[in-house]
Formats: sequence, C-alpha cells, structure tokens
Amino acid sequence: MSLSEFQMINNYFDVPTFSRADTLLSIGDDAAIIKIPTGHHLVCNLTQWIEGVDYSKQAPAMETGKQCLLSSLEHFTHRFKTANWMTLSISMTEINDDWLLPFSQGLLATAKRRQIQLIGGDTSRGPEAIRIHLMGTQKDA
Repeated sequence: MSLSEFQMINNYFDVPTFSRADTLLSIGDDAAIIKIPTGHHLVCNLTQWIEGVDYSKQAPAMETGKQCLLSSLEHFTHRFKTANWMTLSISMTEINDDWLLPFSQGLLATAKRRQIQLIGGDTSRGPEAIRIHLMGTQKDA
C-alpha cells in the first residue's frame, strides 16, 4: 500500500520532539510561519545529498538521518551561530518503511538535541535525494 504525502508526514515526521514559541505555523501545511525578532535578519542555508554519491541506502538509516543534519549544521554554523528551524525535502523512488522510520528517528533526535524545529518540507517520487534547509536569525550589525 502506498502512503500519501500527508500519511508519510504523520507517520515519520510530525512527532513531538521540539517546538519553538516563535513558530506560528509548521508541519502539516504547505508553508510555515516563523516570527523573527525585531533587529534580526533571517539566515538560510540549503544542503543536498544524492543517494549513491553523498550517502548510501546500505548505510544504517538512523545514522544517515543524523549525519545529514550534522553535516548541514557544519556548513551553517561555520559562519552563523545557531540554526533554529529546518525544512526537509526527500525524493524517493518508493517509500521504504524499513529505511524511512530509522532515518526520521536519527534526524529528529539530532534536531531535538540541537533545539531545531522541523517546520515543514516536501516529498516527491524520483531519484533518491535529501535536502535540508536550515534557518536561524542573526542580529543586525
């Protein structure tokens, strides 16, 4: 049985892990609303991994979820201090519960430890790829 996008979100990604008071609308809609403090800029970064090039489906999925977020954070925090929110985009040839569940657990556990809220994303059927978009704020100079 093939899951719809919303069933997949409910099963794997819309789980109580960490939420922020400045997130006004998050998972379950096609958009998110976040409140940026006065005197701050929004900082964004997008990182992409292609299966077979940047990660392998043969590797433990929980570790892949964790490593994707940590790698993305490394790029983000190199220049900026803290990521507060993330969106996740996954492209898959088919939904594989045995891979997707531990992947989401690794990703969300890492996000919770770093106090990053997953606020949305997108899924598509196609060549396997993972994209994480991190966002945070920086005080005006």
